[in-house]
Amino acid sequence: MDDRKHRLESAIDALEAQRSVLGDGVVDAAIAPLRAELAPLQSEPAAQASRLKHVSVLFLDVVGSTALASQLDAEDLQAVVDGLLTRCTAVVEAHRGRVLQYAGDSLLAVFGAERTEEDDAERAVRAGLALLAEGRLEGARVLQRHGHAGFDVRVGVHSGGVLLGGGVDTEGSIRGVTVHIAARMEQTAPSGGLRISRETYRQVRGMFEVRPEAPMAIKGVDELVTTYLVLRPQARTFDVESRGIEGVGTPLVGRDAWHEPPDLRDQEEY
Repeated sequence: MDDRKHRLESAIDALEAQRSVLGDGVVDAAIAPLRAELAPLQSEPAAQASRLKHVSVLFLDVVGSTALASQLDAEDLQAVVDGLLTRCTAVVEAHRGRVLQYAGDSLLAVFGAERTEEDDAERAVRAGLALLAEGRLEGARVLQRHGHAGFDVRVGVHSGGVLLGGGVDTEGSIRGVTVHIAARMEQTAPSGGLRISRETYRQVRGMFEVRPEAPMAIKGVDELVTTYLVLRPQARTFDVESRGIEGVGTPLVGRDAWHEPPDLRDQEEY
């Protein structure tokens, strides 16, 4: 398509350059069909190229909306869910994430879509905890206003490579096994819980209090996937836990036998 457009534009430019030789009438007559053929090509939006990115993918799903639907009219239920998703979107954006897709009462967000940053995973996890807090607030409102308990959210995060852009839905297109694993993190998280994969944990180790979970099998993934439930943030520390190879201590060597050197000023000069 771009090659055809280029050829037409080149032909028009060449004819325009010969206007003084051929005359306006001849040039206008020759250019008219070329411009007519070029017009629809110029009006077509350029397709956004796909690009590979390393991101942290976050899934959120509303828990308890089906049970609430039995008590509320469709309009009232929609107001509750849409209001919650609107506030959740604001939470994601406050942590410099981007919501790509909405599906019913769930959303998919990415951290690092525009520019990969060192703290993408950390911001995704912090956003996840903030989303859980928003879910608890909404659950309390639903209980107070509608007398329905159990309304909440659950969140999952996984970090890895994805293909962004391209396809029919250019703005919201995201593909790759990373998306599938992130979805499983959310689907297996408890109500009001945040589950992260080992890949995400490696990037935020020492920043959050977590509870290791039993490895799980995920369709399409050869090995069992180790996951963690994130409980709360913890103060940053600079001890051995945040360095080196995961699970392997890195003690300092030769420090036990170290003594302060003597003050040479106290020695007799020769």
